[in-house]
Amino acid sequence: PSVLSVMHTHDTPPTYIKVNKLTASFQGLNDAYGVPRYQELNPGIFYVVTYSFLFGVMFGDIGHGTIMLLGALFLVVFEKRFEGKKLNDLVSPAFSGRYVLLLMSIFSVYCGAVYNECFGCALIPFSYYEVDCG
Repeated sequence: PSVLSVMHTHDTPPTYIKVNKLTASFQGLNDAYGVPRYQELNPGIFYVVTYSFLFGVMFGDIGHGTIMLLGALFLVVFEKRFEGKKLNDLVSPAFSGRYVLLLMSIFSVYCGAVYNECFGCALIPFSYYEVDCG
């Protein structure tokens, strides 16, 4: 017998999904609903845009999105400093999902501009009527 031989089985082969730093967190969200079978389309790649955009639709605010964007940018820019270190319970999930936070905050700022909203108040130069938020 040779080293390589064909094995006939009824078991389904395992699924290997190649991920990078950007798609790893989104793939984790996808795996929470189930792992695709062998030779099935991986819906995790669609999560990158749809999950982030739907968050922006729900959380559309320029001010809050900018604060979240600054926090996500901090985690992305200084990721080399945090990699391999033991982080506390508050920072660890945020660091592992830093690219999710980055994209969600970008879409939040975008949708906040569409909604004309900053910290819950309308931006006066773009509004048709004055809103008293004070």
